[in-house]
Amino acid sequence: MPYHVQLQRGHHVARAFNLELDELRRQILLPWVANRRIELGDKGFKPEDSKIIVLEGPRLESPDLAMSQGWTNAQRKGTPVTRELLDSTPVLEGAAAAQAMLGGGSGAMLPAAAERPTVAMLAESPEAASAARELLARLGLPSAAWAPLRAAIITRQTGGTTLPAAVMVALDAGGVTTAGDIDWWLDVGLALGAFGPRAVVALPPGRTAPAAVRDAGAVTLTPDGAPALAERLREAGVMF
Repeated sequence: MPYHVQLQRGHHVARAFNLELDELRRQILLPWVANRRIELGDKGFKPEDSKIIVLEGPRLESPDLAMSQGWTNAQRKGTPVTRELLDSTPVLEGAAAAQAMLGGGSGAMLPAAAERPTVAMLAESPEAASAARELLARLGLPSAAWAPLRAAIITRQTGGTTLPAAVMVALDAGGVTTAGDIDWWLDVGLALGAFGPRAVVALPPGRTAPAAVRDAGAVTLTPDGAPALAERLREAGVMF
């Protein structure tokens, strides 16, 4: 039976539905018990100042999620299991934490994709994330979540593992973050610093590159930007 989760920090709320247990552990539970920042939707949450609720219940189909009724239906049909799951989630450190959060308990940091390189994705909003996935899909490139990779980079536990070939920083058309959103811009700086020329900034049409990423150059965050993205990745040595 799947799980549904809600994270809340003040008035900021993010939810995810129909997660399998392994996915829930990697994305939410392991970083939560390790007191690490969690990215969910377009928001970031730190366990120290956030609340978590996990429900176990039937899979919610599109009608159940419509009209912003997903969480109401999850509460009505599901059972709270937050405490049980947190109590049974081990606190892992270093390489063990990085591997577990990426589903690589005994192997590579990311699932091997021998035929196509993986691109990690740091998106400013769900809309930017969706556009970035579509852009990558045009090139047949799989994407990977940024949050687990961020944890591995910060702990410097990346030796002997398979990292994504590149990272895409996808900005939103409306500029939903500001210069004062320290966590977001720290992540952007971390991505650009860790990947260098293999960090690609993607801008929607009409969006001017913020000063923090202006020197990195940019591709257009539309399906038509696929050729420019392919050229940019190949110039950086990412072959596919």
